[in-house]
Amino acid sequence: KRPVSGGGPAIVFDGDAVRLVLGSPHGGRKTSSMAHVLTSVLDFGLSPAAAVASPRIHCEHDPRELRVDSFFPLDTREELEQRGYTVREDAYGGRVCLVAVDPRTRKAGGASDPRGDGGLIEL
Repeated sequence: KRPVSGGGPAIVFDGDAVRLVLGSPHGGRKTSSMAHVLTSVLDFGLSPAAAVASPRIHCEHDPRELRVDSFFPLDTREELEQRGYTVREDAYGGRVCLVAVDPRTRKAGGASDPRGDGGLIEL
């Protein structure tokens, strides 16, 4: 089977103002990685650093098989297994870099995923 890919760089606007810019170099898992980071920031209010570093979950070909980071919470893994999912730990790889603009101050800040060896330069 062909791996799933997509979800190239993304820009999130609040009206006419840029709120977030993010991207991921990892093919098959970049869509779920970027969706996770977007949800973490926009819906749960995590900082850019917390959002890109948080544990992730991925499902690709088999909807009952879930791939998780090695530091994914054990209690959540066990709950998923009790619900009939197969949970496999692997080197997740869906690295994300994120720049966020504070809507009040308009100051930009960001974070580079600790899963990779990238970095962030403030200009």
